[in-house]
Amino acid sequence: MEEERRGFDKMEALALASLFWRRRRQTNSKMDMRQHLGLRKQVSVSCHRLPSPCADAVWRTLLVSVASPPSRNWSALGVDISCVSVSSCGSFFDAISPDFFDDLADLLEISLANNPRLNASQGGWALPRGLADSSLQLQALSLDNCSLTGGIPDSLARLMGLQNLTLSYNNLSGPVPAALNGSAIQRLWLNIQQGDAKLSGTLDVVATMTGLQELWLHGNDFSGPVPDAIAVCKELYTVRLNNNQLLGLLPPGLAALPALRELKLDNNNLLGPVPALKAPTFTFS
Repeated sequence: MEEERRGFDKMEALALASLFWRRRRQTNSKMDMRQHLGLRKQVSVSCHRLPSPCADAVWRTLLVSVASPPSRNWSALGVDISCVSVSSCGSFFDAISPDFFDDLADLLEISLANNPRLNASQGGWALPRGLADSSLQLQALSLDNCSLTGGIPDSLARLMGLQNLTLSYNNLSGPVPAALNGSAIQRLWLNIQQGDAKLSGTLDVVATMTGLQELWLHGNDFSGPVPDAIAVCKELYTVRLNNNQLLGLLPPGLAALPALRELKLDNNNLLGPVPALKAPTFTFS
């Protein structure tokens, strides 16, 4: 156990990943520890400031260094990972293997947010290869502020259960893919892309996401009118479209959205009167 404690005191790794999972069946603590020690042979536990997973008999959380990513054969350990969350540990997390998330069939959530140095020396990075194919049950993908570049890939359309997609404060460009037409996404944050080329195109695809609740697209180059079809997004309660290139009249259906509480449209090229909003309280800029 003394060797275990010394392992948790090491601070040599530049990165820290926190892996959370759910087990399909309860196992005894001996089996958990045996699996724990087997996995420890493949990874380097690095941060003593967070609680040791040895204290948890169910072994819910493991802190591992991603400087040398572990084998993706998690099933061999009898573990079903449902959530992968990567903490910057002081924004020192600067690299990730492109196949790190392969073969995680039960993955429900990925969060790499607030790691602005990720592959920065290489000009940023794109979404991991095979993510959409290996994680078909994914419900939440949070990649805010992590040096993501390129476009939003069509392959995300294969994630039929995706509800939260947050890609803010990156260097993305191009349109919202037509393949996402009718997506079940509820939270869509694409705001404030920081490169010279930002996200652009119309909002037509977004207006087909009828389950949308949060729509943050501000700080981009989206153009064209606000679609009339946005009226079918009855659950929308926050809409931030400010600081784009939108033009024309606001559709009457936008004002009639029953759940709308916040609407920001400033710094566009919109015309005409501001419609009376049905929502009892709102913020309009």
